[in-house]
Amino acid sequence: MNTPVMSERIVEASPHPNARVTGVVYLFYFLTAVLGVFFLKGIVVDGDATATATNILARQSLFRLGLATGLIATALYIALTALFYGLFRPVNRSISLLAAFFSLVGCAILAFSSLFQLAPLFVLGGSPYLSVFKVEQLRALALLFLELNTEAGNICVVFFGVYCLLIGYLIFKSTFLPRFLGVLMALAGLGWLTFLSPPFANHLSPYNLVFGFLAELSLMLWLLAMGVNVQRWKEQAGAAHQEEIMTAAVMMERIAVTSPSFKARMAGVLNLFSLLTAGLTETFVHGRLNYVGGYIAISSMVVVTLLLYDIFKPVNRRLCLLAASFAFVGLSFEVLRWQPRGVNIAIVVHGFYCLLIGYLVFRSTFLPRILGPLMAFAGLGWLTFLSPPLVNYLSPYNLASAVLAELSLMLWLLVMGVNVQRWKEQASAA
Repeated sequence: MNTPVMSERIVEASPHPNARVTGVVYLFYFLTAVLGVFFLKGIVVDGDATATATNILARQSLFRLGLATGLIATALYIALTALFYGLFRPVNRSISLLAAFFSLVGCAILAFSSLFQLAPLFVLGGSPYLSVFKVEQLRALALLFLELNTEAGNICVVFFGVYCLLIGYLIFKSTFLPRFLGVLMALAGLGWLTFLSPPFANHLSPYNLVFGFLAELSLMLWLLAMGVNVQRWKEQAGAAHQEEIMTAAVMMERIAVTSPSFKARMAGVLNLFSLLTAGLTETFVHGRLNYVGGYIAISSMVVVTLLLYDIFKPVNRRLCLLAASFAFVGLSFEVLRWQPRGVNIAIVVHGFYCLLIGYLVFRSTFLPRILGPLMAFAGLGWLTFLSPPLVNYLSPYNLASAVLAELSLMLWLLVMGVNVQRWKEQASAA
């Protein structure tokens, strides 16, 4: 099929049904989210572990139903994210993709936090192995899990705030939806971002919550009742598609010309920035700003992971994808700061990532092989965190060796980059 015919068919595809479908999914999300809150209403009593435990045991069915409804709402929001990406892709593909990324990270955190909500049922379940704990201790532990669930919820709301800001921008720049909806969604995003500081969010409550709810409700009702201006969407989609066709050759040329050594140096710079940000934040910054610094460091590592994936893809694409998956899982655990039984899961997963990167470095032809065993050695050092007693026994040697090994690769990428000619040869062979 030639390009003009393909372009014509893409432009002719009407988004009108998708807009209505998006509105329907949005409506179901609202209904399930509200039902989930309704089912759990009055069960958790702030600061009162005894009353909370009594309510959970007395209303187990409602508690489980609220948990299940929340998971369904999360699944619906994932579907909504995909639909919004398709709807706003003609406006700006990159920003639409970035918005989807923030939304999916928020959904992942929300889904994972449901484990904290489920935990009280096991803690209060009366299993024989829990008899070593006093009743008061079990009740306090159950309330602790629920508070962790609340904190995780606050974190995911921040990601949804960025998502709403980006969606608001896309609506404002679009020609097929009213601009006031974009302004409302952006203001809703600012409201959700107040949860960067829960005390500040509580101070503004319920106004920040109500305004955010009404803004998203307005968009949902507009999509349900009015849909989008199909003709204008087609025009914007057609213009975007024609622009992609006209610039495809230029983009491919730029991608080809972009030196892998430049990408390597960028990875080194961002890795150094992330390391310095994390170190300075942990040493000098406390309170909520500590979380903000952590999120900045994590965001930098996300970009580093993507750059390293692109650099090592010619060596082994599947292993490179597996390594990136480990990295993203580890960064997700780092966002949650979850350490069950004292085990730092984020560092353990990062250990597997370092092992895979070490293998990829060793198999590459464009980096010194010595960096491969060093990275693998760093991975083994991080894997000692599977056993807190072993970590304490080997500390600080395991930490120092792992940090120095990763630092070696980072500095090499920063200063030397990669051997471009050999990278191109290996990329051509792949």
